[in-house]
Amino acid sequence: MLQDEIRGLALALGMVEFGRRLFGGLEVTEEARQAISCCLLTGRHLLLTGPPGSGKTAVAQRIGGLLQDTQAVAGCPVNCAPEVPSCPWCQGRLARGEVLSSIPFPARMRVKKVQGSGDLVPEDLMGDLDLERALKEGLRSLSAFIPGKLLRANRCLLIVAFLDR
Repeated sequence: MLQDEIRGLALALGMVEFGRRLFGGLEVTEEARQAISCCLLTGRHLLLTGPPGSGKTAVAQRIGGLLQDTQAVAGCPVNCAPEVPSCPWCQGRLARGEVLSSIPFPARMRVKKVQGSGDLVPEDLMGDLDLERALKEGLRSLSAFIPGKLLRANRCLLIVAFLDR
């Protein structure tokens, strides 16, 4: 899991080096550094608030920069780990007798961003139907569903920017 990966890196580097990689060159108060580090080490969600230009996105991108390359199930729309292919798409493939192969999942692909603008709609986040496929294969067909950004952020760092705009 992502939290185990971040926690393991912090323990391997030591807290001083972990903090340097996370906050080096950024103006972040000691209180905020401790709160962010504690949140990451305990595997909790993190909500950064503040005015535009205060460094929220920079900190989030630094967290994403800590992630390592890994493996994902080839063709899985939600990046299942090969050792635990648990999504409905992978489970369906396994039920049909398919052998799931793994592909590299580069660290740079493991940071997903949602821009919370006025144009953002629920379908962007949760997913939508491919109408052509739904008509051909049925509304309840999993292949007719296109996962949204929240689902595609499985095993990734999700950055949601500008929630209130």
